[in-house]
Amino acid sequence: MKFSDFEDADGRVDWAAYHKTKEDKGERCITCGSFIMFGAGFRTECRSCKGLKDDDGERDHRSLIRCPKCRESFDVVESELYELYAEGEHDIDCPKCDYEFQVVTSVSYSFCSPEMEE
Repeated sequence: MKFSDFEDADGRVDWAAYHKTKEDKGERCITCGSFIMFGAGFRTECRSCKGLKDDDGERDHRSLIRCPKCRESFDVVESELYELYAEGEHDIDCPKCDYEFQVVTSVSYSFCSPEMEE
């Protein structure tokens, strides 16, 4: 599958069709869109999304939060909860059932050093 397979006459890529094809092949999670190594060949979810649905314990996810009361998962960006990007504990209300609970945000950093000089 190449980008050119999804280009229109003006050379613009139809990204929605491209991502849907990746989801259909199991190369992207159908819930959060993250890349799945060694695609399953069929529509599926990544390990993190499956964990949110199947595991009752505390779970980490890069973009989704699960309500501990109604089990509904919601996206931080789509829910406009941008304050959750700050490290630490945050009290929030579930957008579906209005249950108040606490979310903990952990932030990590990576630093890129420049190429060595001669």
